[in-house]
Parts: sequence; C-alpha cells; structure tokens
Amino acid sequence: MAIELLKPIITPKMIFHDLFHEECENCADISCRTPVVDWSFDEKSNIFDIMVEMPGVKKENLEIKSTEKTITISTKKDSNPNFYRNFEFIDLIKHKEVKAKLEDGILTLKIEKFIPEDKKPVEINIE
Repeated sequence: MAIELLKPIITPKMIFHDLFHEECENCADISCRTPVVDWSFDEKSNIFDIMVEMPGVKKENLEIKSTEKTITISTKKDSNPNFYRNFEFIDLIKHKEVKAKLEDGILTLKIEKFIPEDKKPVEINIE
C-alpha cells in the first residue's frame, strides 16, 4: 500500500520538496550550497530519519527551524561554509519534538509525523 506523505514534486519517490536558495536570506552569494541528504520513513513508528552532510559546520553555527509542515536547516549569516535546505511535508509533523544531533559532519534529524488521536488505530477486544 502506497502512502502519500508529502507533496509530489518531480517523482513519486520524493518525500520532501527542496526549495534550494529561494528563501535563504543567509545565502545571497554563490558560495552557499545545498547539502546532500538521505532520508527514511518508518511506517511503524511514524518517524522520518533525515541525515544531512554538514562537513566543516560547527553546532553553534547551525540553525534549525520547524513549523507544523516544514524543517529549515541553515548556517548562520557569517558562517563558512554556507548551507541551506528546506523540507516541506504534506502531513503535519510534531515540530516541537524534532530531535537533532550533529556528529562527524552528519546532522541527523528524527521527526515524528503528527497523527490526531481519532485517526490512530484502536485495538478492539473480541468477546
């Protein structure tokens, strides 16, 4: 069964939309680059795992912002190197509970999909 989680952009396999530099106020020059990303989604736990290559970026120079449908990763204005990446989800995410870890140049995000209580499956006991 196929689950459409995010907006179809170029191919059905794309799970999020990369807006590149369109909204990046930190990346006015050509030196800003879009980092390489790998992702997975676990249907049992409803968690997105997003891994972003951030070589040379220190934790204190990194900014991650989230809303109910987006995650934006960027470096601060005076940082070098400059990075920017935006992910837009079709479904709501638990944006206040995003977990982020930067280790060995790889930023890992764990993002849980928001499922309203009335949509969660309920186990029915059989008498």
